[in-house]
Amino acid sequence: MTDWRPPAAVTPAVSPRSLGHWGEMIPWFLDRLDEALPQRATGLDRSIGDYVRQNVWYTPSGMFTAPHLRFCTEVLGTDRMIYSVDCPFVGNAGARAWVCTVIAVQTLVAHGRAAT
Repeated sequence: MTDWRPPAAVTPAVSPRSLGHWGEMIPWFLDRLDEALPQRATGLDRSIGDYVRQNVWYTPSGMFTAPHLRFCTEVLGTDRMIYSVDCPFVGNAGARAWVCTVIAVQTLVAHGRAAT
């Protein structure tokens, strides 16, 4: 089987490859997915985790929590993180304060992503 290619995205923010709420639990299960569905079973050129890390964008979607940020940046990195809120479902009262206090988000996502 040839290497799987995701559909092209217009922009990361409207991509069908973006996951909200810190990746919708997928980052927490990547190791399990790779173990349960190894390459020999999927026929893919790489592991599922590799495809997620290289093709999927993720966002906090209003879940402004430091533990989730730490975990996702450790598992997925920051290259594909997009800052977002979850309006109108969750209030945005803490959104600006969170960006201003979490230097990794402020530097890598909120300002740095706009330049790329």
